[in-house]
Amino acid sequence: QVYQNKLNIEKISQNTVIKNIITVGLGKDFESFFDAIESITDSSELNRYTVYVYEGVYNTVFSEKIVSGYKGLIIPNYVDIIGIGNRDDIIIEGILPDGDYSNYANILSTINLTMNNIVENITIIAKNVRYCNHDDGSEFGMFRSEHTFRRVKFIYEKPTTGISVAGSCCGIGNQVDKHVIFEDCYFINKKTNGYGIFYHDNPNPTQQNCARLEVKNCIFETGST
Repeated sequence: QVYQNKLNIEKISQNTVIKNIITVGLGKDFESFFDAIESITDSSELNRYTVYVYEGVYNTVFSEKIVSGYKGLIIPNYVDIIGIGNRDDIIIEGILPDGDYSNYANILSTINLTMNNIVENITIIAKNVRYCNHDDGSEFGMFRSEHTFRRVKFIYEKPTTGISVAGSCCGIGNQVDKHVIFEDCYFINKKTNGYGIFYHDNPNPTQQNCARLEVKNCIFETGST
């Protein structure tokens, strides 16, 4: 199914006035998805961004960015990501670079999205990194959030021999009033004993209240359950 540029803004972000639009693709505002996200520094509940990503392959893991403690690209709060075109041809991928980076395999993820966001109609790929999406607000000081994935395909590729990595499509940590929704999504994990969704409680009991995970009409093809 192909989604063109004429979108229902009200459906994408109900009760929110979208003031900022960024396009990513050949000849668009940015040709790099990474640079487009990094350019956003002032998003807020009243100053929301929508990033329209056109067909192409967009890398998010770069050797020059890898330093101690770096977890990968962080999607800011109140930034939505909408794919325009064929979902299978709109690819955001994180692949550990060649070289001596194996110590970062369980730190880096393709994206880190844990705030108030909507993601629609894209494919997210990970290889030799931790997750396609790392969603643990406690690591980024984020609580009381809601984020929705619609028609998103998550693919975790089989790791290279010798790389030891957690290897789940989505890794989610529970926080207070956190609401995560997956609608019509497709999870493919090619790693032995890999998971589609890995969900864990917050070790702090005071930060576990009212969290909710909804999985609606999704498909799982994984090496585990």
